[in-house]
Amino acid sequence: MKTRIIPGFAGGLIARALDIYAPRLISFIPSPALQTLVMALLMGCKNLVRAISDSNPDNGGQVNAIVKSFFSVEAIPLAAGVIKEKIASIVNPRLSRGLTLLSVPVLGAAELLADEDPDNAGQAEEVLDAFILNPEVQEYVVTDLTVPVLENVIKDPIILSFVLEALETGIAEGAEELADIEVFNRTRTVQSIAQAKDRAIAAA
Repeated sequence: MKTRIIPGFAGGLIARALDIYAPRLISFIPSPALQTLVMALLMGCKNLVRAISDSNPDNGGQVNAIVKSFFSVEAIPLAAGVIKEKIASIVNPRLSRGLTLLSVPVLGAAELLADEDPDNAGQAEEVLDAFILNPEVQEYVVTDLTVPVLENVIKDPIILSFVLEALETGIAEGAEELADIEVFNRTRTVQSIAQAKDRAIAAA
């Protein structure tokens, strides 16, 4: 016989109240993506209330199934929507691009923790490898991280231009050797380095 944590009639009332008042509550949230996430959370709560107040004696199994389904099917895609919305509001293009690229492995890691595959370590390695080997990530590291850091750290414009020249030459020569391999956009990367080098020469 089931031990009901919440009496059946009370569970029905709570579930009905959530159906009625949840849309009104989320109407006060300005973000559409966050509205969707909160609504999913409230509906998840409603399902939990129904599970622990119905006649099915397997409370633990029902709750476990609801929670796992919520995180694997709803929560992560909804969180991705919120993240994308927030990133889209960032006016700094370098920061926006970096956060967009970084969100991929973060959400990927969350997905693997919520799925049925027990090999989390193997999955995590695949997610990390995909991130590191992503041509866009490689290009971003060079053009939007390495070059600005060099410009900020090396104060002498002559030394800076020399270092950038070496970096530009290395990538340009590597482009010929790796012509058949899918790596970052070498032309755009070299152009970005050349522009930084020109700025250093102009400041000399």
